[in-house]
Amino acid sequence: LSIYTKEQINKSPTAVFASTSKIITKDGSTYGVGATTATNAMASVANAVHKVGPCVIRIDTETEMERAVHFQDTSSSSSSSQDEEDSDSSSSKKPDPTDLDSIPDRMKFIQQGQGSGIIFSHDGFVLTNAHVVDGATRVSVLLTDGRRYRAKVMGTDDIVDIAVLKILPPTSTATNVKKDTSSSSSTVVEEYGDVNTGGGRNTQSSSSSRPLPVAELGDSDTLQVGQFVIAVGSPGGLDNTVTMGIVSGLKRSSEVVGLPNKKVEYIQTDAAINPGNSGGPLVDVVSGKIIGINACIRANMEGTSFAIPINKVKDIMHDLSEGREVHHGFIGVSM
Repeated sequence: LSIYTKEQINKSPTAVFASTSKIITKDGSTYGVGATTATNAMASVANAVHKVGPCVIRIDTETEMERAVHFQDTSSSSSSSQDEEDSDSSSSKKPDPTDLDSIPDRMKFIQQGQGSGIIFSHDGFVLTNAHVVDGATRVSVLLTDGRRYRAKVMGTDDIVDIAVLKILPPTSTATNVKKDTSSSSSTVVEEYGDVNTGGGRNTQSSSSSRPLPVAELGDSDTLQVGQFVIAVGSPGGLDNTVTMGIVSGLKRSSEVVGLPNKKVEYIQTDAAINPGNSGGPLVDVVSGKIIGINACIRANMEGTSFAIPINKVKDIMHDLSEGREVHHGFIGVSM
């Protein structure tokens, strides 16, 4: 407890406010709030990261794609080349590129994607953006402790841009390992652990049977402009990257943000959001609770990012967890 006279406060307010967070007068009323309000918030960043960090996961997706095959017409090749081909033996003759029946008109390939997510249930349910898993044929998640699981998309809501995933246990008691069959070295590509939801018999190693970390959801309705926040995610594959900023604005409409097909009043923040951050949490620094799901940025405005308020997510996440479709009312009128 430090006691200061009014003369000391007036003479050196900065020194006094730096050493205390609140000054109370003799009559019991608050004289002033010290500069440590901001200092305490800054000091809380590490605590918030420690609390939320393990609950933030990287989401890897694979999507089977097809595209048309384009080839050049070689019918105008020189006669000398034709004579050369005619002189080749039948065993060494190459397929005729002009024979359309021998060439597939479409080629399949795998497109890989990446995003972030947050575990919100001990049952292994994960929140992320719908656009992160849009069209994905295979989804896996990676925890900060190195555990990797396959995941199933339980439900998506494109209007709010929210999806719920379910972390899946392995299909057998043995560790499911995918190996590289292109060589005899059998290099392990990825390993899937077991999910421990608090019941049943553990069949995996102790590292994979640990309970899943679960984040605490806050109340986005209590947010104020200027409040300190952090964004956590995996931009560019850099897992558990943390950036800090403030709440720059509230209730930014979808039209203002540039997403007229959505139905969200976004939180605006200057915390840096990059590709791969989508689906990760926006966290209140002081409480360490999730107050938003990072969704998008303004490409032409540096330091302008937007998150979906967590209260909006709460309204639909349990329906999505159970595979139910979420309906939104609308009026077929545009101006």
